[in-house]
Amino acid sequence: MNADWLQQVFEKESQESAYRTGDFIFRLGDAPRYLYLVVSGEARAQRYSPDGAEIVMQRARTGELFAEAGMVAPRYSCEGYCTQPARILLIPFDKLRARIQSDGEFALRFSQFLTLSLRRQCARYERLRLKRASDRVLHYLNCELTGPAGADLELDIPLADWADDLGLEPETLYRTLAALEKQKLIRREARGRRIHLVGAGQACGT
Repeated sequence: MNADWLQQVFEKESQESAYRTGDFIFRLGDAPRYLYLVVSGEARAQRYSPDGAEIVMQRARTGELFAEAGMVAPRYSCEGYCTQPARILLIPFDKLRARIQSDGEFALRFSQFLTLSLRRQCARYERLRLKRASDRVLHYLNCELTGPAGADLELDIPLADWADDLGLEPETLYRTLAALEKQKLIRREARGRRIHLVGAGQACGT
């Protein structure tokens, strides 16, 4: 589901902010005030384990919601920042809650959009638990393709960014795609920007 409709609904009540790489969107302990929609770029939420290791809680790219848990949390339990230059739409939670309470059609559409957003995040974490690079690639394709078996995926991000999303080195992704194509599990077109998944795949969990 495209996020343009959400921008249109809150066109007069929201604000769009530009962030540089490394800029913080919110800090640990801040009181949530906005629902964030990534217009372009990428945002991540992270916190630290007792031994100081970074734990990525969420990552959101163009068209995805970010830090939705702020709707019900009194304080942020993590930090949100940008990993690349980004434009983010800030929708005030009070305006969002008022619209949900007064507009049943909006409430239904927003709940569907939120469900799809959370499902994508869950699929991303599920994918990173897979050990084989080929399994991660096929899992991604099956989750992102919403049409019938054999549909095409148009990559709208650089392959290096896709590799990062899969938790792989770019070279590993290149080799994996070549191997899958050799096995006739995928077919690449448009200089590798379009990937055709051959045959029926296993759908992502609900």
